[in-house]
Amino acid sequence: MKKYKMTGTCTFVGQVENVGKNGNFRKRIVVLCDDPNAEYPNYLAWELVQDKVTLVDEASKGKELTIEGYPASRAYQNKQTGATLYFTSIRATAVEFNSCNSNQDTATPTAQVAEPQPEMEVSDDLPF
Repeated sequence: MKKYKMTGTCTFVGQVENVGKNGNFRKRIVVLCDDPNAEYPNYLAWELVQDKVTLVDEASKGKELTIEGYPASRAYQNKQTGATLYFTSIRATAVEFNSCNSNQDTATPTAQVAEPQPEMEVSDDLPF
């Protein structure tokens, strides 16, 4: 299966949920936006399951992340109507936290001292 990779701004980190018949299946959602300043931003929800739910423990809104994963799809039969329904999710397998300040100089700025200027003569003779 083809893997996909996305870098974007974190807009939501969900809580870990225990689901399933016995409640032993863990899942969590994290949402990335590729360009929050765009006229129509693109939001993509990534699903983390089982041991991967901890990959985004340090994520928070506004942080830049790169997530890699693959699509997962399942079909199920609706018990009431008998119709076959489908759902697709994007399962994250790796998360990288990007440094937002990587292009900035991290050196401590130094104070600049102005050089003394020669005194100017002040004249009482105004031009008007």
